[in-house]
Amino acid sequence: MKILFLLNDAPYGNDKNYNALRTAILMQKQDPATTIWVYLMSDSVFCALPDQKERPGLYNAANMLSDIVQNGGEVRLCTSCAETRGVKSIIPGAVFGNLKDLTHWIRESDKALNF
Repeated sequence: MKILFLLNDAPYGNDKNYNALRTAILMQKQDPATTIWVYLMSDSVFCALPDQKERPGLYNAANMLSDIVQNGGEVRLCTSCAETRGVKSIIPGAVFGNLKDLTHWIRESDKALNF
């Protein structure tokens, strides 16, 4: 199964990204054959910034994305969204993508989840 997670919100301030990423991680653990794709748009591109300072009791979006990549998932950031926000450096394994990548993932996915 191929599952697309489409994130839009900033990494902190609400629990949308946390819930999306922990769901993706658990799906990978439950069935390693599941393909997980995460596409970051709008302010969610900040999830992929390296060297985020982790606060006690809070999650680290970059570490969660890294876990997904290390377990065979793919993470792409909307290039124009990242450029607009000055995001140039991202976590290892994540790549800049475009609308063509997103529409391909939408067509190929068995499920697309929007957070």
